[in-house]
Amino acid sequence: MKKFLFATAAALFLVPGVASAGPAHSLNVNDGTASDWESVGTVHIGDKIFTYISESGLDSNVNAEFHEVIQNYVYNFQLHELETGPVGNWNLRFKVEVDPMISPNSIFGNDLDTNKVLSSTNVTAQIYSDAAFSSLITTLTSVDGNANGVVYYTPAVNAIWVDLTGTLTGGGQLSDVNLEISQTPEPSSFVLVGIAAVGGLVYSRRRTKA
Repeated sequence: MKKFLFATAAALFLVPGVASAGPAHSLNVNDGTASDWESVGTVHIGDKIFTYISESGLDSNVNAEFHEVIQNYVYNFQLHELETGPVGNWNLRFKVEVDPMISPNSIFGNDLDTNKVLSSTNVTAQIYSDAAFSSLITTLTSVDGNANGVVYYTPAVNAIWVDLTGTLTGGGQLSDVNLEISQTPEPSSFVLVGIAAVGGLVYSRRRTKA
């Protein structure tokens, strides 16, 4: 029994990032964010690669952040300080892909939420499966600070191209935009597989001894 408990604990310990929170990286338009992202081209967070494509309507006060929430499973892309920048429409395009050298996972879902400062805000994230932005997977919309909710899609893909657009009317302003990227397999799946494998090994050894 002690051996079984020890083996199970070891399997859980080796599972990648069941509840770990990774670092956040910030890039600004002039003093540490969006134009820096433009200049470096790509940002690597965990097993994700975020590649800048284009933007319009965002100014130097806007911060782009990349968060690894659960290692190799959930990631957040965020825009902050929007209320100090755009007063009209803005657009940002970027690519998110799984680094094949690190992880065999695939992206299978996204959700979108925003925080508003003033009313009349509309943010849309169109998710595509190609660099030409022609093969639409799904469209997420957050109106006046209401979350879109998670949208799952099949089949899962190794890369997505995001067209993020903000429409501000009637004096509307935003403070934050958050796009969550989810992928498979889930860490919990690794846990169940690890426990099942260890349990099966112990059971087979007992039957052999008997």
